Amino acid sequence: MPFRLLLSGGGSGGSVTPLLAVVEEARAEGKPYVFLWAGTTYGPERMLIQHYQLPFYSLSSGKWRRYFSGQNLVAPVLVALGFWQSWRLLVRERPAMVLTAGGFVSVPLVWAAWCLGIPVAVHEQDVDRGLANALMRPCAALRTSVWPMPGQGGEVYGNFVRPSIQGAEPEQARQRLGLPPGLPVVLAIGGGTGALRLNGLVAAAAPLLLGQAQIIHLTGYGKEVEVTHPNYRPRPFALDAIADLLAAADLVVTRAGMAYLSELAVLSKPIIVVPMPQSHQERNADLLQARGAAVVLSEPTLTAVEFAATMVALLHDAPRRQALGQALHALIPDGTKKFLQRLEDFLP
Repeated sequence: MPFRLLLSGGGSGGSVTPLLAVVEEARAEGKPYVFLWAGTTYGPERMLIQHYQLPFYSLSSGKWRRYFSGQNLVAPVLVALGFWQSWRLLVRERPAMVLTAGGFVSVPLVWAAWCLGIPVAVHEQDVDRGLANALMRPCAALRTSVWPMPGQGGEVYGNFVRPSIQGAEPEQARQRLGLPPGLPVVLAIGGGTGALRLNGLVAAAAPLLLGQAQIIHLTGYGKEVEVTHPNYRPRPFALDAIADLLAAADLVVTRAGMAYLSELAVLSKPIIVVPMPQSHQERNADLLQARGAAVVLSEPTLTAVEFAATMVALLHDAPRRQALGQALHALIPDGTKKFLQRLEDFLP
């Protein structure tokens, strides 16, 4: 009889794609698992989960913000509602295990699973442990992370990377995407929910760059920007095309979320990182910069001219791009297979 595994994450793609890597790898290996997903009501993860044909269950999500916000007043109510919804879901579906890679939607689910005696795996991606994972960690039977966390225990695995993004060949990918030959490709990723400031910087830099490169810009839904040029290609999201987009890119501009960074690491892509200001992403970016694995730019002081000049300089420096890609590849290993093997120790 197959084991039922309940995966949880949402609000952005960062807590989603590592678990989808587990789904892909388990299916490729023929593991006897049935996967279910619990996510947010309005987050972008629903479309991704439907693409993988997984049953999707919405839970209330109360995110605690570490600054003054009126939303903190209703967060405890939403967490309590999420706990009740999670309890009902777990009793009805009876999963053998709950897996999460972060996200506040998972917190009441993990607490409910612990109360019901269902084992939980919590995976930490970032250099600094996030608040959601800190709240879930005491309930976890299996604690894994990308980076060593001195004094906090857990098993270091690297991150989980979807096998489907690793097989595309660059030239064939460009042909499938309809990209004209001869111009290098810059892929700009605004994040799963879109980053208005970063999107604006990409759009402002585009006219300064378009004579020397073609830009594919993943803006996020509802975050599109207006730039009219045949070599500027905005698109809100990518599902089937993501493997081709990553393969075709000569240079990638991205936030410092570990999900995308890990996939780019497997592909040895040179990257420019613009971390979200005053967030955990800055610590991720600091580590990449210290290891020579990325060019890091500070969003609050970044201008379109500096942004474009940095991209042009890298596009004209193939040895440096290669060195950046190799350093990133060496820094973040793919731990998907190892994690799947470890899960078997916690299943009935």
